[in-house]
Amino acid sequence: MRHNTLFVSCAVLLSMTLLTGCNKATDTDKAEDTASQPTTETTTTQDSAINNNSPTVNIMADSFVAITKAQLNADDKYSAEDKECLNQMNDTVATAEADKFLRNELTPEQLATLDDFYGSELGQKITKFSDQQYKMMAGETVENPITLTQEEQQKMVEFVQSPEGQTIQNIGDSVDPQQYEDMLKKIINNELTRCNLEPIE
Repeated sequence: MRHNTLFVSCAVLLSMTLLTGCNKATDTDKAEDTASQPTTETTTTQDSAINNNSPTVNIMADSFVAITKAQLNADDKYSAEDKECLNQMNDTVATAEADKFLRNELTPEQLATLDDFYGSELGQKITKFSDQQYKMMAGETVENPITLTQEEQQKMVEFVQSPEGQTIQNIGDSVDPQQYEDMLKKIINNELTRCNLEPIE
């Protein structure tokens, strides 16, 4: 079933979004850093406001939106009229889910470090590069494709090998796929309900 395929691949896509496929850390680096993965405390005391000014939250929310649109557009049980409605989705629920996920998985300091990186000129370019990859994966033609210079690739590698970069990679590797499935299902069902369509089980 297409929905199941989406959920299984979600962890890979989210890791690609945040690390942009530039993870060139050596196996030795990975082994050393995995052992030092920080344990973060899950808290609900911060739920009073969604941090939609966080570049990291917004990147993950954008990936949720892109995955949701791609999945629903690929499903031939929905009519052209249905898809027109579904493609008008906003990112409110996706942002809320991304915010909750990252707050549970990262300390405030780690999230702030990621925000500094993804809010930088290089980080913003990487975000646009990620958006381009989603379009190409969906079969869209990309005009004037973005490329990263050697220096930019090196800076990305350095970030990936940093404690914060390794934390994101470890999250993508270790989080139960069911957690991703639940987040995506909530976002998808919100859009289906909005368009008066039957939610998925």
